[in-house]
Amino acid sequence: QALVTHLINPEANYDIIGLQEVWSKTDYLYIRDHIKNIYPHSYYFLSGLFGSGCCMFSKHPIIGVYEHLYTLNGFPHKIQHGDYFAGKLIGLCKILINNHVINVYNTHLHANYHHVVPKDIYLGHRICQAYELIQFIESTSSADTTHLTILLGDLNLTTNDLGFQLIQRS
Repeated sequence: QALVTHLINPEANYDIIGLQEVWSKTDYLYIRDHIKNIYPHSYYFLSGLFGSGCCMFSKHPIIGVYEHLYTLNGFPHKIQHGDYFAGKLIGLCKILINNHVINVYNTHLHANYHHVVPKDIYLGHRICQAYELIQFIESTSSADTTHLTILLGDLNLTTNDLGFQLIQRS
């Protein structure tokens, strides 16, 4: 409810919103139904057992939607972590703003449960996800059809992490 209150506040005035950790479609529908007068265009990226948790809201028309499920998504025996069952992905909404196509990507990389190597057993997963993220963006952002590319998300990376450096240098 606090999120909805913030988003409908005229001072918020966003054109595009990308959320992560919206784990239930019911929560997505609640948000959508309460902000649809301001953000009439939206999409929920449904994947995995719980859903990816990623969704987009826009004041402008969404003219295309694509998604890519990450190859590495955690371990099924780590039930308490949940990442494997969520089906982490990168979602793309092509949004038309003033006759310009804007590719807006939304993602949520694997959580970091231990910030110290070697206890961070998912570091390799986040690096692979970052690499797949780069490949997906490069393969869907043709210069002759896309005017601008925007990445939104929870990368679960620090600026010192290899995954972040890969994304930054691409």
